[in-house]
Amino acid sequence: MPTLTPEQVFTLHGKTPKLSILIGDDPFLTFWLEKMLSVYCAGNNPPNPRKIYFEGDWPGLLHQLTLRDMFHQPSCYRVGCSKPSLFKDHDCEKLAQTALKGSIPTLIVFEKLTPAQQKSAWFKQLTAQACILHAKPMTAAKTSTWFAKLVQHYQLSISPSVQKSLCQLAEFTPTCLEQCLVQLYLQAPSGSIGLDLAQSFMMTTPSQSPAYQAVDLILQGDIGTLTQKFPPQDTPIDQVQAMYWLLVKRLRQLLLIRERAQIERTPLPKLFQEARIWPSQQAAAQRCLRIPGKKIYPLYSKLCSLEMALKGQTNLPFSGYFFHLATLLCHACAQPSQTTSPR
Repeated sequence: MPTLTPEQVFTLHGKTPKLSILIGDDPFLTFWLEKMLSVYCAGNNPPNPRKIYFEGDWPGLLHQLTLRDMFHQPSCYRVGCSKPSLFKDHDCEKLAQTALKGSIPTLIVFEKLTPAQQKSAWFKQLTAQACILHAKPMTAAKTSTWFAKLVQHYQLSISPSVQKSLCQLAEFTPTCLEQCLVQLYLQAPSGSIGLDLAQSFMMTTPSQSPAYQAVDLILQGDIGTLTQKFPPQDTPIDQVQAMYWLLVKRLRQLLLIRERAQIERTPLPKLFQEARIWPSQQAAAQRCLRIPGKKIYPLYSKLCSLEMALKGQTNLPFSGYFFHLATLLCHACAQPSQTTSPR
């Protein structure tokens, strides 16, 4: 399959876009799409793209789009807007026409845009003559394919099995995987690269804190390993706090998945994919989802209330009570099928 280059993208569009709209659902892809567009529009000697941070000043925005810089080659304006509602009551057609008439290509970046906003009249006005770039998060399968191509690009000798393990260790996060390969490339190791060597170059991973391992053990129902690796009397308070916040976050995420599965009848694999819960984590998630509602919701409520102890607003011993609740949850996850899991 041929590589899709920026030139090919814009040839399909008809010409180099004067106005581009980037919907940034994924920070990694948003960064690279913005970089690709600014470099392509600037030519061989790209300056830094000029950025406009829009906070509702429409006259100021239109004025900046008409300015010409005599000392730089054309580059992209980046009109950052994290509040799409600011565009709602204004003449977006006028904004689009101003950008199209200008000498400098314009890139408008929306961090998040709901389906309703994408169907709105103002968005249709804004995008009528624009090139639309949508940075959707990659699935695990597509991330693995992309990673294999990146390994080939850097001419590194990494076997498919090691590539698979690295993807799982990085939880299929493109930023972690790219950083690892860049570090390996700079060191230029000779010969085949094993997992231990490659992992040593993974400077940032989603699971860099011991709290991730502790929460995984809780949701897996592995009370023995949890007690051995994180004894309540010897675990530092900063680790306990990290475990607490992560466990609350994970439970909130799983309870939302549970409710969506029950109300919307959305299949669990789809919900897991949207929540970036990868195959290696899904068994533990399934265990938690099997706990009856009358047991899991009170546990979650008590964990949330424990924040008061963490802030010193109650006399309850934070560390001891956290391990008590974590042990109860761990035992609940260890139970065999207790109820039918959400479909």
